Amino acid sequence: MSNINTHKIIRICFVCHGNICRSTYAEAYANKIIKKRKWECHFEIDSAGTSTEHLGEDPHIMSQKVGSYSGLNFNHKSRQFQDHEFDYWDYIVAMDKNNVRNLNLLTDNTDSLKKISLLREWDKYATSKSVPDPWGRQETAYEDMAEIISSALDEFFDHLKITHSKLKA
Repeated sequence: MSNINTHKIIRICFVCHGNICRSTYAEAYANKIIKKRKWECHFEIDSAGTSTEHLGEDPHIMSQKVGSYSGLNFNHKSRQFQDHEFDYWDYIVAMDKNNVRNLNLLTDNTDSLKKISLLREWDKYATSKSVPDPWGRQETAYEDMAEIISSALDEFFDHLKITHSKLKA
């Protein structure tokens, strides 16, 4: 899962089905980590969906509500991941195996496929590799989603600190 970065910033795109619940939460939480660690100049963060189902929509109201408990800021409109983006992003971090499958359908380029990972692959304590989709469920499902994503992202950014020398200072 190592990526050779030839540009100045590390580019990460989080991907889920509709880009209104999980990936937008991951984007907002990642931006919070980056700001806390004073790494803003080293990263570009975005999120996308594999579906066109919610194009142009704001993040789900429950994702925003649960995110507000942690002081997250959401500034995103849902969009669909496009095949040309494989050349742009260093890390394409999917929320579940269906997202990975849908991303794999967009390319057969080996280098592009190497950029895709499941978010929970980075969480050494994860008992499952997928972040459950809370869409259409109660607030507790969104709270569970938030806990899973925050734990995995803390581990992911710890990994990036080790693998990217510019983050060590």
